Amino acid sequence: DENKFSVNTAALYSHTDGYEDGSVTHYAGDIECLPNRFGRDSRARGQECLAHFHDNVEFMYFLKGNTIFHIGSKALAFHTGDLMICNSRQMHSAHYKEEVEFISIILDIGFTDEFGFAISEIAFQNKVTNSHIQKIMNEIDAELEAGRQLSNHKLNALLQIAVIELLRNHTESVVKCPDDAFTDKITLVKKVM
Repeated sequence: DENKFSVNTAALYSHTDGYEDGSVTHYAGDIECLPNRFGRDSRARGQECLAHFHDNVEFMYFLKGNTIFHIGSKALAFHTGDLMICNSRQMHSAHYKEEVEFISIILDIGFTDEFGFAISEIAFQNKVTNSHIQKIMNEIDAELEAGRQLSNHKLNALLQIAVIELLRNHTESVVKCPDDAFTDKITLVKKVM
């Protein structure tokens, strides 16, 4: 079945890839993946990432190797220390010309709700090379490797810091970010009353 849809109903994490031909692949995982999915991964020389998109925003931080990703209509070269960002519903693919190692982060669709906007509405730059982001991503890698107590909380805190840095300095569209979305909501309620 090219449109086969399977899901583990006991799982709480889900992510769906849509392909150019209209087919979909649905992934599901356990509660430890919530609200974001972090992983250290690699691809062998010659492997492919078929053209696909998803509602989630995806980060890939390259730890080793070089590759070219096709994101939308752009072909971008990525090297060790680069962060690749695929925005929500942005078509992307790759053919790995050499072995690569990377951190893969699939952001929960509601990750920035407390900031007062949806992350799926942000257009991040697709390639980021920034020493502050590199430091955060290397800390995420160390935390993934160590697997210490409360690591999920630290991973999500580091990801939140990274997203704030990216919002401030690496977006392709202007986003109005309220300083305190909760305070804005209280103010709105007071005005209505």
